Amino acid sequence: MSDFFKRLIFGLIIGIAGIIPGLSGGVIAAAMGLYEPTVIALTGLFKEPKKNACFLLPFLIGAAAGVLLFSNVVGWLMDTAANQVLFLFFGLVGGSIPSVLKEANAKGFRLRYIGAFMIAMIFVLALDYLGSITTSVAQSATWDMKHEIFYGMIMALGTIVPGISFSFILIYFGAYAGLLAAIAAFDFAVLGPIVLGFIIAAIPLIKLVEIFFRKHHGASYYAVLGFLIASMVVVFPGLAEGWQLFRDMLLLCLGILASFMLLRLNHQ
Repeated sequence: MSDFFKRLIFGLIIGIAGIIPGLSGGVIAAAMGLYEPTVIALTGLFKEPKKNACFLLPFLIGAAAGVLLFSNVVGWLMDTAANQVLFLFFGLVGGSIPSVLKEANAKGFRLRYIGAFMIAMIFVLALDYLGSITTSVAQSATWDMKHEIFYGMIMALGTIVPGISFSFILIYFGAYAGLLAAIAAFDFAVLGPIVLGFIIAAIPLIKLVEIFFRKHHGASYYAVLGFLIASMVVVFPGLAEGWQLFRDMLLLCLGILASFMLLRLNHQ
């Protein structure tokens, strides 16, 4: 399988994960071992444009296809089988944890890495707590250029920083359903400002993340590990009973198997 097609598949999965409440594209990219290489390619785009553009293009195409083609499907699944979707992605993320640990300790273990891990976990758990106490005052979305740019900036934050679900934040602002509808209808009058806001926020965020990975490689990966685990904790829907528990565990195992296969595909 060509590298282009492999990255296209990864981009598709990342795009789909990004629009599922509770997950983020950054978490899935980190789970697949693609987070740091993608950040490096983005920050080096103007230094080696041909090389980095060729690396990024299939990811961008795949992610855009995942969002545009599956927005209606995701909306339907989250209404009818949200827990099952989450268990599948739990397996996808959980199956990658050994790989993330291996990369985190590639240059040796330092005690301070535990601090980075704990800070990342506390950050995600604190965001979830703040979200839970403000759910009752969820707002109604305002759809004008200023707010649409703001929604795009939220999407950038949730895409680039692992563990932050922009879907949850947009639900709080009352904009999640409207965003899915705009994507499904290809409403470029709405999507244009959102893309602009995404770019405005993404540029400094990507540079900041690249600096952290370059200067604090091990600690950065332990922070990613904290993001991964905390993300699963905050959206864990609980265990069902009887055959429903069997179904959920089967989906979890399928997700783990898919994770191993994707990681193997990524390293071929």
